[in-house]
Amino acid sequence: MPLLGAFASSKGHNLNDIISLFQNIPDVVWAALIASLLTLSGVYFTNKQGRKLLEKQLNHDAKKIRIDRSHDLKKDVFLEAAASFSKAISVIGKLSNLETPVEDLAQILDNHSPIASKMYLIASEDTVEKALDISNEVSSVYLELLTERRTFQNAKSEIEGHRAIIQKSHSEKDRVLETMKEINLSGVQDKLKFDYLNGLFDMAEETRTKAAAAISELEQKHNSDYRVFVKRCVKEYARLSIGISELIVAVRSELNTANDNLRFSTIMEKAMDDMNDNFEAFVDKTADS
Repeated sequence: MPLLGAFASSKGHNLNDIISLFQNIPDVVWAALIASLLTLSGVYFTNKQGRKLLEKQLNHDAKKIRIDRSHDLKKDVFLEAAASFSKAISVIGKLSNLETPVEDLAQILDNHSPIASKMYLIASEDTVEKALDISNEVSSVYLELLTERRTFQNAKSEIEGHRAIIQKSHSEKDRVLETMKEINLSGVQDKLKFDYLNGLFDMAEETRTKAAAAISELEQKHNSDYRVFVKRCVKEYARLSIGISELIVAVRSELNTANDNLRFSTIMEKAMDDMNDNFEAFVDKTADS
């Protein structure tokens, strides 16, 4: 007898019982079982699809957070750099004020370098190129004007020295006159002492006269040139400020805040031209008064 036939013969009773059992199960039970299986399958596939959608949403949210953080970081760096560039350019205008220590101006430029370097790390090549052009131009103009400024700074120091001499001469004359007054009040007649005091008074007056003449000569020599220097400082400041508008346009584009860049540049240029014209008129009016 074949092996399969022997197996069926030995197991036939049990198989018949199992078949009979399944045949006796009501249709409603089968329907419930099938419905349950379909429901479980639906839940399984729904949950699987939901997990995929959730995972996709989480990945999207994480990516958006990274983008937002990167944008905020760039924004902070760009805003700091924009302020630093404005301060660096302002140094050119401040060179015209001889009362401002050069050390203070140099410190502004020193502080600018590391701030600008941070921007170079995250900015596009186009923005970096514009920023470097402005930085180099500021440095070049600064060194050129600084050399010219030293001439007026030296003249200013000489004038201050002569004014100190004049003040000292006034003090000496006051001292001599007070001594003469005390002698007169004492009733003592001392011609030699009076002659000596008169000599001191005349010497102090001569010193004062020479110092005043030296101041007048220095002012005549440098005042006109100094006005030209002041005008140039303001003109260069205005020119560089117009140039920085190109950098600002590039930054606005990187931060997706650019609207009408042409109008922005036009506004900046007009503002700087008006400022330069107004300041030149002020300097000329001051010189004539």
